[in-house]
Amino acid sequence: MRKLAVGVAACVLAAGCSSPLAQAPPPIVAVHAGIPASQLPLIGVYEKGAPQSWKPFATFASSTGVTPRIAAYYSAWRERFPVAFAEQAWKDHAYLLVQMEPRTTTCALIAAGRSDAYLRSYADAVRSFGHPVIISFGHEPNGPWYPWGSRTPAADYVKAWRHIVDVFRSQGADNVTWLWAVNIGRLSLLKSRYPGAGYVNWIGVTGYYAFSDTNFAYDLAPTISYLRQIAPGKPVIITETGIAPDARRPAQIRNLFTGAVADDIDAVIYFDIKQSGGLYNQNWRLEGDPAALAAFRQASAAYQRQAG
Repeated sequence: MRKLAVGVAACVLAAGCSSPLAQAPPPIVAVHAGIPASQLPLIGVYEKGAPQSWKPFATFASSTGVTPRIAAYYSAWRERFPVAFAEQAWKDHAYLLVQMEPRTTTCALIAAGRSDAYLRSYADAVRSFGHPVIISFGHEPNGPWYPWGSRTPAADYVKAWRHIVDVFRSQGADNVTWLWAVNIGRLSLLKSRYPGAGYVNWIGVTGYYAFSDTNFAYDLAPTISYLRQIAPGKPVIITETGIAPDARRPAQIRNLFTGAVADDIDAVIYFDIKQSGGLYNQNWRLEGDPAALAAFRQASAAYQRQAG
């Protein structure tokens, strides 16, 4: 984690805290650049309803006392860049994270240029927005649950990733922070799917506290350690995480943020939805759980003080 001035570390704190660090978030850096190290660490959230509405993100901030600095959502292939949502996020001191999901095409076709018109249009919209945007393509490529994952040849995935980045760069969209996001485990599949240092700015890791014995050091840290071997020097963030609603939830929330400090994690993005379907089918939402909300408020504030 970058060692910054004390004031920078307080960019997100629990609302209502009397500490002198608990100030409004500083202005986030604008105009055609990636996200600077001076903005880290960050707390982010994914809420159902994005990018159609900002209201769930405002509700999260009100409920937790934590202003999200990353607003994440999942974008269907050929879906347009959500200008209005991006502008609202920027107004509320948050960076937009777009997880591009190529469900209706293949990596081979993308690499062959079959989506170039769409990609150029998207890149033009991002460039025109003019503020930093985080973009991830084909998240969790080391798992079999997505069509672009382990069932797709690694070479095709890497070619598609690099082609997308090249198209954006050719359009002058230099305000993108490129995030390569993987799932915990299946380490043997990671190296061959890494797009390369010149095509990735941040590394992301997805890992959920789905069971009462989930622990950062045992479940998340091994993947993070391996990623730092194949992508040294890259900021590492928790791209998706959630804590299952059981008696250990407050303790596991504290474990998440304590682990994030110990492992120099630059951002934590919470998956704040009630999941229907999927591997775990859990209600990850913090709202309605006073003990979890209190733990999240306190632990996230401590993370940002200590991680800075």
